[in-house]
Amino acid sequence: MTGVARDPRSPLRLALIGFTPLIAILLLWEAVGAIAPSPQLPPPSSWFVALAALGPGPLALGAGSTLLTFALGLLIAMAVGAVLGVLIGASPRLERALTPLLEFLRALPAPVIVPIAVLAWGSGLTTSLVAVAFAASWPVLMNTLQAVQARPAQYSSVARTLQLTKTQEMAKMLLPAAVPGMLIGYRVAVPLALIVTILVEMLTSAHGVGTLLLTAQRSYQSAQSFGLLLVAGVLGYALTLLAQRLANRALLRWPPEARG
Repeated sequence: MTGVARDPRSPLRLALIGFTPLIAILLLWEAVGAIAPSPQLPPPSSWFVALAALGPGPLALGAGSTLLTFALGLLIAMAVGAVLGVLIGASPRLERALTPLLEFLRALPAPVIVPIAVLAWGSGLTTSLVAVAFAASWPVLMNTLQAVQARPAQYSSVARTLQLTKTQEMAKMLLPAAVPGMLIGYRVAVPLALIVTILVEMLTSAHGVGTLLLTAQRSYQSAQSFGLLLVAGVLGYALTLLAQRLANRALLRWPPEARG
């Protein structure tokens, strides 16, 4: 049996190849900065000096707060999106009735939710979680809904033949059909949740990488701002890569056509 040939190069080598343009830009930036220093565009080497001056404590606490808000918001988004996606996808009448409302809410930018959440719960963790969960739940909800709607038509007749209750049909047929959609939505929701987490931190001054970045920008510390931007980028890349690995591994249990 012949299969698809796998790339013999290691994941680390592939990542280095993918980062080659970015590395080249940073090296060029460093060279230009050495020749013509600019306080607005400091060379990359000064970013690490500025991060060291910030100290490992504040940086670790900020990154930890960001990751905590991100993880909790993502978990809420996964739970809400999966449950609503299955329930709405399983009922054509409910789907037709709720489609206008879903499209309206999905079109709302996440930052618009923040002032309303601040009025309701203040500028604490609850507000951050509401904004993150609101933004990240849509990919999960819509992909789950579509996965349930795309299930084979025989599922309903099989359920009737086996005389399954609604609960049994949900557990044994709808949920397995919905899992690929949930995982695809999860892959999309992860970077979105991190982006909104940092954005909410900047809007509400909640402790985290976003607040550190905003403070550095307001105090005109350009090197520190770029360094914190690099930290945010590394977090985003690592979390997205981890999410893709976990989702792809889980999706191996389903046929290729269900993986998206």
